Amino acid sequence: MEGVYKPFSIVRKVSYLTFIKPLFNVFYSSAYSARGLVTLTFLFIYFSLPAKPLQKEADTAIQSDTSLLQSLGLIKRTAKLEQERITANYQSHSLILDQSKKFIALSLEIQNTRHYLNQGFEYKKVLDLIEQVKAWKEIAIDGVIVNKDSLQTNRNLTATSILLKELVSRTNIWLTTIYKYHSTLGMHQRKLDSLAKDNILYKVPEDSAAAVTYFHKLLSLKKELDPVNADLKSALDSIQRIEFQVNFLKTSLESDISETEALRKQLDDRVYFKELKSFNQSPSRFKTFSEIIEYSRSKANLLIVFYIANHLFKIMLMLLSVVVLFIYLRFLVHRSKNANVFDQLNQRTQLLNYPVASAILILFTIFQFFLPLPPFIITSYIWLISSIALTVILRKSMPRFWFFTWIVFQLLFIIALFDNYLLAHSVVERWLILYMSIIGLATGLYFILSKKGRQSKDKMVFALLIIMALYEIGSISFNLYGNYNLAKGLMANGFSTFVVAFMVFWTIRLASDTLNISLYFRKSDEDDRHVLPLDKIGGKLSSYKYVLVFIAWFVLLSRNTHAYQSMFGPLGEALKEPRSIGEFEFTYLSVFIFFFVIFLSGVLAKVVSFITSGANPSISNSGEKGPGSWLLLVRIAIISAGAVIAFIAAGIPMDRLAIIIGALSVGIGFGLQTLINNLVSGLIIAFEKPINVGDIVEISGSIGKMKSIGIRSSVISTWDGSDVIIPNGDLLSQHLVNWTMGNTKRRFEIPVSVAYGTNLEETKKMLHDLILQDDRIMKNPDPIVWVTTFNNSSIDFVLNFWVANFAIGFDVKSDLMLAIDKLFKENGIVIPFPQQDVYIKSIEPREGTTEEE
Repeated sequence: MEGVYKPFSIVRKVSYLTFIKPLFNVFYSSAYSARGLVTLTFLFIYFSLPAKPLQKEADTAIQSDTSLLQSLGLIKRTAKLEQERITANYQSHSLILDQSKKFIALSLEIQNTRHYLNQGFEYKKVLDLIEQVKAWKEIAIDGVIVNKDSLQTNRNLTATSILLKELVSRTNIWLTTIYKYHSTLGMHQRKLDSLAKDNILYKVPEDSAAAVTYFHKLLSLKKELDPVNADLKSALDSIQRIEFQVNFLKTSLESDISETEALRKQLDDRVYFKELKSFNQSPSRFKTFSEIIEYSRSKANLLIVFYIANHLFKIMLMLLSVVVLFIYLRFLVHRSKNANVFDQLNQRTQLLNYPVASAILILFTIFQFFLPLPPFIITSYIWLISSIALTVILRKSMPRFWFFTWIVFQLLFIIALFDNYLLAHSVVERWLILYMSIIGLATGLYFILSKKGRQSKDKMVFALLIIMALYEIGSISFNLYGNYNLAKGLMANGFSTFVVAFMVFWTIRLASDTLNISLYFRKSDEDDRHVLPLDKIGGKLSSYKYVLVFIAWFVLLSRNTHAYQSMFGPLGEALKEPRSIGEFEFTYLSVFIFFFVIFLSGVLAKVVSFITSGANPSISNSGEKGPGSWLLLVRIAIISAGAVIAFIAAGIPMDRLAIIIGALSVGIGFGLQTLINNLVSGLIIAFEKPINVGDIVEISGSIGKMKSIGIRSSVISTWDGSDVIIPNGDLLSQHLVNWTMGNTKRRFEIPVSVAYGTNLEETKKMLHDLILQDDRIMKNPDPIVWVTTFNNSSIDFVLNFWVANFAIGFDVKSDLMLAIDKLFKENGIVIPFPQQDVYIKSIEPREGTTEEE
């Protein structure tokens, strides 16, 4: 009971102190009132009775509270110590865990760095390249920067400039590789240093066992880190030395380029100045003619090797295009022979007689404008091959007199190309230039003043001869004056003008003939009555085409000059300059390439469609089907491949293509369901082939020949000449009748009526024999003549017969009806027509009415 009473006493004491005393104070304030006084007396008596026990209990409680407070202090100190112990353990464990993570991260980075170092860098290859570039540089600058000749030539300076720029380009490629390798090494070094300097790696755990483990880890890490750091430092030192050497070489090459360009500009500024005092003056650094040839050959070989290596894809594409055009021209030859128009075309153009030479001339001439600034030695080879191809074409297409003129000037042109091949001045070459100019001038004047020349109506040849003669007059004058460079340039340009202008002229003419013949055959596939456009084939060029000839001639002759490059070089750089719209970067050149490739893929798809459609007759007796609707898949594949190649060639990231496809899918979901339905229907038609190009079909009351099957819609050419464009979705959703799907046979029916009284057995036999006389009517199944109906005024027959080809069925039916009419007239058989007898009955007037009423 004491254990229970004691707390109860403490409660009473606390109640007295916390509740009764305040309550006493309240009542004390109202002690002067009677009710307050009585209440106060009652409370005083109540609480004063157990005063002594309560006081004792209160003293005991105070002693207990003091012990309790002492216990609470001990508990707090114990809790604090426990907290500190747990915190220390947590920090120790966290330190060990974090250290383990750092050790692992540093170990992984050490392994990555070691792996990257083991891959190595092609130091030897770069050093060999440096030595090779230095050797090439010596060849390039010989006679220009070192061992300078007293007289610099335009061709030598141009060749030197091209070679030096090529060497700088190759040096930049290796510099980019070196910078990338150096940057990666630096990245690994920074990662290792950043991880190794972390303070957490160097905090020793308090626990002895953990400290021992930490010590072993630290020693192991040091054994791994020190060799990698040493190798990394060695690699960085090596790459820095290589980088310095390549940068020094690049700076030297750029300095040489600047000096060469300054010499080129100086030569252009002094183009009309006298360069040699006497005709037989030699340069200060004299070379023999054979040494000059060897000197020129070494530079020319470098130019050829560098250009082919840099533009191998474009050159291979040019050669492949020649092969493709040759195959296409052979196809046109085959088509023209099948259409019996080859002789007519042969009289107008030599395109089909010499498909190989024509393909070479057209493509080699056109591709020159797409090859990036070829050196003159490359241009010379292209011109030489093209001129030989043109000679083959002109052999039978020109009068003998003018062909002889062409041969003479082509030989002079070849000699001029060889002279342009020489890069250093010599007295022998100067005499050669003089003789060549005199021969060219004399030959040109002879052909102009000759009787046959005056009789010629070809004004272009006269214009070219006059221009060539003026060039040669200028060459002779400046040669005698002492201006070697200008005399050489005028002499070469004179012969090049005649030959190059002729090549461009014939290229445009043959390309135009190719286009016109292709359009003829394409239209003849659609309309057999198409007239061969002989007036557009092999004729004279229009005025705008002559302007095109002049522009092409000017570009080809001047593109290697310093003035041309100074004028149009900034334009080329502007086209290649990166531009941005938001985060997307592009160049004007990439935009042009993109649309050009898209256009080219569309043209190629049409060409493939044209070739296959021409090779596939619309309807054949064998019933075999050609490519037909499969062409749709081929066209889709070509256009899709062209789009992808366009994105790649233009440098557009493929993720952009994914964004475009995603945007298109959103558009499809909102409003292009019909378009997609037609596209998918086109694919279904291509795979299932319910219809084919050339089939006779009937849909929605329109009947005609299937002209084409497109990606979105198809075209039916009706019998009245109109073209009905039908969406591919309608071809599958509506009732379509294909008269030639299984085969080309078709049954026709002719109703015939004869008058009553006609010998039906004899008439039936005559009709059957008449049908059998027509070879166009099939004998199996056998034609049938039926007696069908006794009409009011006639007896009806029906003639059923089959033809092998649906297209001739209506002609057979028409001819057969004419034959029946003639047969009936010869045999007195009447074809009745409905007759009615009309009887007019007079009516007597009724009684009581007059006749007028």
